[in-house]
Amino acid sequence: ADLNGDNKITTDDVTLIGKGYPDFTFGLNGEVSWKKLSLNYLFTGSVGNDIYNIQRARMMGLGSATFHASHKDYIDRWTPTNPSNIPSARDKVEILSTQFLDDGSFFTLKNLTLGYTFDNFAAFKTIGLTELRVYGNITNAFILTNYTGFDPESTSSGDLDVDVGI
Repeated sequence: ADLNGDNKITTDDVTLIGKGYPDFTFGLNGEVSWKKLSLNYLFTGSVGNDIYNIQRARMMGLGSATFHASHKDYIDRWTPTNPSNIPSARDKVEILSTQFLDDGSFFTLKNLTLGYTFDNFAAFKTIGLTELRVYGNITNAFILTNYTGFDPESTSSGDLDVDVGI
C-alpha cells in the first residue's frame, strides 16, 4: 500500500504488520484409566499470532531464483493484462506482502497413547515379570488451523527458508 501518499510503492511505505507472539498458548495433558486399560493424551494450541508464510511466497516465485513458481495462485498473479491483488513474480527481489500473512492459531492432538497391562500370568513369573504393558502411540494425530502453510509451529533455521511467526 502507498502509505505515505506519494503514488509510489517504495521503502518509505514499509510498516510493521502482523503479530508474532500469541495472545495465549495452552496445553492439556491427562490420562484416563479403566481397569487395565489406559488412555494418555496431550492437546496443545496457540491463539492470536500471525505467521508470514515464506514458503508460499517462494512458491509464487517471489524473492529467490532457487524456487520456481509452482503455487496455484501464480496463474492469477498481477500482470499488465491481469490486474489482481496477487503480487507479481519478481526475480530475486524480496517484497513482503500481507497476502502471505496467515493466522497462526491452531489446536492439535500432539500425542495419544492407548495401553493395556497384562498381569498374573504364570509365564511372567517364570521369567521374573509381574506384569507387562503393551501400548500403541499416535503422534500429531490432527491439527485444526486456518494456516495455509505446512505447520503453524514451524520456525526459520539457518539458510533454510521456512514459515516464520512475525
